[in-house]
Amino acid sequence: MAACIGTTSLTRRADVLVALRPALRRYFRRRLPSSVDDADDLIQEVCARFLALPETAAPVDEWRYLFGIARHVWADFLAERARQRRHLVSSEELPPGTMLHTAESPSDPAREALTSQFVASLLQHLPKTQKAVLLTHEQEGYSYAETAARLGLSVHTVHTYLKSAKSQLRKLAR
Repeated sequence: MAACIGTTSLTRRADVLVALRPALRRYFRRRLPSSVDDADDLIQEVCARFLALPETAAPVDEWRYLFGIARHVWADFLAERARQRRHLVSSEELPPGTMLHTAESPSDPAREALTSQFVASLLQHLPKTQKAVLLTHEQEGYSYAETAARLGLSVHTVHTYLKSAKSQLRKLAR
């Protein structure tokens, strides 16, 4: 990876990617051994971000910079996966006999409809702002800071509203 004299910044970056792609592949495949497709998608995202750098932003150490991007792409992937897996209300907060659909249980449209109706009826009892905070944080998967920014509230207020909303849902579910 010696300096490529006479090449453009973009060509130089492409050369760096070609040289470091096997290391990137190992980095992601160690973290995602069962999903080669996801690993390849993450590698592609790292490459796209690296190539999208403005020409004036030439990193001094391309290896460290590229793996810094890889760490951020990995963190984004994990956060998105967590958002997709979150349930609005955990099973401990529902009355006995009510089950949430999980990947392990067979799909039962009637049970899913009842659970959905039950959760919707519980949410109707919450104040509008608490409901918005709960849905933004739990259902959409945003962090406290992201929820606060989206709704124009402080992080402390988001924390307080979430705690209150969950407490009310537990009481209503009994």
